[in-house]
Amino acid sequence: MNSLILRNRHAKLLKEKVLEKMESGYPFQSHSNGLNLSWLAKELGTSRQIFYPGRGSSELISVVELLNRHRHELNLLPAKDISTNQAVNRVRTQLMQAKEENEDLKKRVRQLEKINDTIFTNSLLTDLTNEDLPSN
Repeated sequence: MNSLILRNRHAKLLKEKVLEKMESGYPFQSHSNGLNLSWLAKELGTSRQIFYPGRGSSELISVVELLNRHRHELNLLPAKDISTNQAVNRVRTQLMQAKEENEDLKKRVRQLEKINDTIFTNSLLTDLTNEDLPSN
């Protein structure tokens, strides 16, 4: 993969991403008998249409074909694990949002408690002042 000389920007970016992921041991998502093109496209910030003949560069298509031929050397995440992974990520996101909302609500409760204390203190002062007034 290092020896590939590419001109197409998407092919260069794909090569970069693949090498990065291979070095870090990051899993590649698979689909049926090859790499998941939707996932690859998302990694590149584009649509998967660029991986098809007549729509993308021949260099890019060649890189994908090369990856599929050597997929046994990649850390592949099976398709069935992807949906589990996505579900876990979705739950983590919801949990994070719930925690943020909880913190916002706690902050709001503290603000309302301060307002309540201020109102209570002011009404006590008003009552005390009214008691000190001479009655007619």
